[in-house]
Amino acid sequence: MNIRVLNENKGVKIASNIALLMSLLILLFDHLRYLHTALNLDNPLISKDLIFYANKSYILGGIFLILGIIGLSIFRILKLNLIGLISIILFIIIYLLTTNGLFN
Repeated sequence: MNIRVLNENKGVKIASNIALLMSLLILLFDHLRYLHTALNLDNPLISKDLIFYANKSYILGGIFLILGIIGLSIFRILKLNLIGLISIILFIIIYLLTTNGLFN
């Protein structure tokens, strides 16, 4: 099949929208986990460095996922929906593997 035909395929566009929605939801839940952890560790006896260290994986994971969302948006603007879909799926897989401790 031709790449241009796949880029204009309605199924690829829908899958790209679903992947974008999934990554935004993952980012939202990641931010909520960060806030939950930060609020639970809000104690004068716990140093700010320890709080940052406990939340570091959430912060870095969120930044990584934001880069994937920006990449998907750029590919969608350039009408490269298939490449954007593949890239955001790879970003989500790498994010889930690294934040769940498989590579830590």
